[in-house]
Amino acid sequence: MSTINQARNLDSGPSQPPSLEMRSKLAVALVCGVALLLVALGVVYAWDRSQSGKIADGVRVGSLELGGHTEQSATEFLRGKLVKPPILSPRAGAETRMSEAIWTS
Repeated sequence: MSTINQARNLDSGPSQPPSLEMRSKLAVALVCGVALLLVALGVVYAWDRSQSGKIADGVRVGSLELGGHTEQSATEFLRGKLVKPPILSPRAGAETRMSEAIWTS
């Protein structure tokens, strides 16, 4: 019978507030979690700043990979790789090529 009375005593009554030790552990865990989050955000920010001005990996123009290039180097790379198309003149069937001035502007 005493076991039943002990079980009743455990179930009845208001629950005890967390002890000071438990609250201290919770506070330390919370502070560590916030600190870890801030460090992770700092790492992501620093990585993003280091990639400033670069084209992201995986960017392609047709079959040409541009990832890692700056805007200027990508422009020069594409100018060297692209074929300059002919344009038809008003004369029947005559072809002329665009001048270099058009391509460099």
